[in-house]
Amino acid sequence: MRPNEANLMSRLSAIFMVLAYGCGTSDPKVAEEGGTDAGGDACSCAAIEARLLAEVSGNRSCATDKECSTIALRCLLVDRPTCSDAFYINLDADVAQLESDSAALDACAATCDPERHCGGCLMGYPAVCDNGTCAPDISP
Repeated sequence: MRPNEANLMSRLSAIFMVLAYGCGTSDPKVAEEGGTDAGGDACSCAAIEARLLAEVSGNRSCATDKECSTIALRCLLVDRPTCSDAFYINLDADVAQLESDSAALDACAATCDPERHCGGCLMGYPAVCDNGTCAPDISP
């Protein structure tokens, strides 16, 4: 499968999960148990956001600039390092999982929070290792 096809399949899967189980979770186990996300709201994207933040936060350590990369997380607005939708991660991050969860958040936001302004400015910064953490190179 080509990368664009894989990305499309990931997004379609996320949309299906939201439609089938609701916005409260993209986890079928939680939906089957009749639960909601951690926020307790039947239509909230909080659980997906928390999972994305944990994945990003857990994959930012580095020793050199070569260990750092970026990933676009369009609808994750919490803890954005810059105005763009780029988040800074190391090469150990599970990009496929991050993209899948990001697609689920995009689908959830479209359904549960249509006023959310996903995306960001076009300004992007290259990824660097700043004191052991992958971060944007904002140096003048």
